[in-house]
Amino acid sequence: MLKLKPQVKILERGGKVGADNQGNIIWAKDELQAMLLREIAENPKSIQEMYAVLHTVRETESMLILADFILTFEQCIDN
Repeated sequence: MLKLKPQVKILERGGKVGADNQGNIIWAKDELQAMLLREIAENPKSIQEMYAVLHTVRETESMLILADFILTFEQCIDN
């Protein structure tokens, strides 16, 4: 399950979405990352559920997008 670490807060500023990990802010690179960040902020999600969230792109792209998301926010999420 992917979930935000307890100390992480979601930020939305000027149309950007990010994660604040005790002052270390990481901004989503694009709308897909913002969508995934919002999803796990609401409730923990399995990898399969995260793939389902990415239903608008092909499976191969979904894997790459999800991998990039996890690497970008690795210090903000538990799995």
